Amino acid sequence: KLRISLTSRCNYRCVFCHNEGGDQTKRSQEAITPDDIKVITEVATSLGIQRFTITGGEPFLNHEVLDILAEIKKVNKEIDISITTNGLLIGAHEIAKLAEYVSKISLNFQGTDPATFEQMTGVPQIDKVKKFIDLALEAGIKICLNFVYTSKNQQELNNVILYAVGKGIDVKVIELIKDGNNSPLHADMDKLRGELLADS
Repeated sequence: KLRISLTSRCNYRCVFCHNEGGDQTKRSQEAITPDDIKVITEVATSLGIQRFTITGGEPFLNHEVLDILAEIKKVNKEIDISITTNGLLIGAHEIAKLAEYVSKISLNFQGTDPATFEQMTGVPQIDKVKKFIDLALEAGIKICLNFVYTSKNQQELNNVILYAVGKGIDVKVIELIKDGNNSPLHADMDKLRGELLADS
């Protein structure tokens, strides 16, 4: 499996991200191009790699993202592609194209409550993200919600799980690794595991 970051830029300002603070859409790092991905795919194919995960930053801040996905399939149509995104920049046209190229979308989703969602991501547009989820599911794309378990949104875990169950989609609960910079955000996953085992 090969993980490819198309850009380091992001339109979210997540409190748990090492890039948090400031407008990440204006970062100057060069982005991957279709020509780059052609070479990468050819080399990966020669090594027997058949699964790609496309990430960022936010991949859709690379304006060539759909061309990049198309180029991967052009080089090797057997490669299984998944993409990690926040969904905010993806409209109906992009979803239709994604349905041609990707087997799964991993979606940054930090709560169902609008206030918590905005506090976690810096973006007050949870309704737009939920609309994206509905459109992607209608297009037949598998979705997994990525939920980072922190002290600021741990109360939302049950709501996220119930929302996912109602949509027939998966949830990945991600532990925030504790370091000196994020200690106030860290939540005890061991305690959560104990509670889940007690309820099972």
